[in-house]
Amino acid sequence: HGITGYDFPEIVQNSGRVLSEELGLKGKSQFVNKIVSAVQARMLGIGSTPSEIENVEIALTNCRSVGLKWGKSSARIFPVHSYRIQRRAFATT
Repeated sequence: HGITGYDFPEIVQNSGRVLSEELGLKGKSQFVNKIVSAVQARMLGIGSTPSEIENVEIALTNCRSVGLKWGKSSARIFPVHSYRIQRRAFATT
């Protein structure tokens, strides 16, 4: 059996109790805490920068909105699970 990113939420639940119960890491709470902290960091995307998005398509919907479409980005350790779009105002002359 292997551990995937989908298992991480269960691992960090209840301060890593599953590590103590299933893997027998009882009495080593400092070690368990380090594992739980590392897993939480990976869940938050800390530690790897995803590749740039590719094949960006922009469609003007109307004068106040646009449609965006792009190819998947990938990260070294875990798949990208969300994107953040920022809107910026440009000064008109």
